Amino acid sequence: MTGWVIAKRPARLLVSVGSLVTAVAVCLTALTAARAERLLPVYRVENQKRQVALTFDAAWTADDVDAILAALAAYRARATVFAVGAWARKYPDAVRAIAAAGHELGNHSDAHKHLSSLDAEAFRQDVADCNDTLSALTGRPVALYRGPYGEYNNATVSAVQRMGMTYVQWDCDTLDWKPEATVESIVAAARKRLRPGSILLLHIGAAHTAEALPLLLEALAGEGYTFVTVSELLLKGESVIDHEGCQHPKK
Repeated sequence: MTGWVIAKRPARLLVSVGSLVTAVAVCLTALTAARAERLLPVYRVENQKRQVALTFDAAWTADDVDAILAALAAYRARATVFAVGAWARKYPDAVRAIAAAGHELGNHSDAHKHLSSLDAEAFRQDVADCNDTLSALTGRPVALYRGPYGEYNNATVSAVQRMGMTYVQWDCDTLDWKPEATVESIVAAARKRLRPGSILLLHIGAAHTAEALPLLLEALAGEGYTFVTVSELLLKGESVIDHEGCQHPKK
């Protein structure tokens, strides 16, 4: 019966179609606005110099720190270590060694909790607590943040920015954290995904990362890449982050 009623009321049908078109247009406008307002971390940086940033998340053990630092030194590579506050307090000598070797320390939260479990104030305090720990150990301010599990939303990105820090992700995951990862798979994953301005994800405490690192550095150096910290890679001055998380100079 419903179909028939609509068929006998063409004017009503036109109104309904018009209303539907209007509703769709409003929804599309809202979605476009939402996309335009979406805040993103930096995944990579526009770069013409074949520079890349090696980053290591530190939340597990510190047994391989010396081997990682030795490999980085052998290739004159600078890196950024995103350390969990609890990890830094457990392994303060590792944190000091990383800083003393000229590498950068970033904030990877204080307790590596899912961000959805924290309200706004708890999140801000979590970031501040990790900053305090790292600054006390290194004597340096902390400028970078990476969320646990790579999590973020507009609220967390905005909160980090208000604290004067940059929210950082990655565009090249070596997958060294997977149980099935091997030395060969780590190197292959990096070489497959890498491009100038990339931010690579590695982990301190992963089973094969320290062993793979010299081979990875050798391969990338052979392709003309140099290795800088995230802060060195980030653009200075005004910039914009596109929908893929790439930082570009503002034009």
